[in-house]
Amino acid sequence: MTITKEDVAIFADYAVYVRSVYMHGRTLYETAAEDDKALMARAAPTFFGDLNKVLIEYVILQVCKITDPAKDVRGNENHTTGFFVATADFAFDLEKGRRLAELHDSMQRLRKKLKPARDKVISHLDRNAALSKAIIGAAANDEWSQFWRDLDEFVAILYERYVSDPPLHLLSVGGITDTEGLKRALSDGKHFNNLINGDDKYISRKCLELALGAQ
Repeated sequence: MTITKEDVAIFADYAVYVRSVYMHGRTLYETAAEDDKALMARAAPTFFGDLNKVLIEYVILQVCKITDPAKDVRGNENHTTGFFVATADFAFDLEKGRRLAELHDSMQRLRKKLKPARDKVISHLDRNAALSKAIIGAAANDEWSQFWRDLDEFVAILYERYVSDPPLHLLSVGGITDTEGLKRALSDGKHFNNLINGDDKYISRKCLELALGAQ
């Protein structure tokens, strides 16, 4: 099997996508200001609560998916870090080939922590796991940071070899999440609502006219 430019481009795009979903969750729930969290809880507590769980589970699933072995149990090839380590041709630069394998091994450490959650909670609903109510698949922030640095370098090495130089760096891709816009919209909605319900009747009427499209 020979790796193509398209193989690497598709994998790189997918890595950007996974990173994007991770950043959606991080900016909404982990690094958001308390005021922003309060706005989400006020606007739609059930939705934003469920969304938090959905994003966590989805990122765990995707990280496990892109770090799966090169082949599944039926012998089908997986488009994963394992596949590229096993197949990429670095005969002309053995050091880069060794580095690719090192990065893959490093990413496997986070995968090892996340995989029980993927297997017992996300991909399947294991009865014992459900009854125990134990938290499965937790990892520290520094472990996540190390994973993204590893994946960034992994993609860059492949991209430089098969696609173009300078390579794509995952951590340098801009506009990877637009959740700041969502938080601003919620904040603007709060201010608008305060004006509608304020003591100044003239401003309240004008705001209502604007909201209802009145001339």
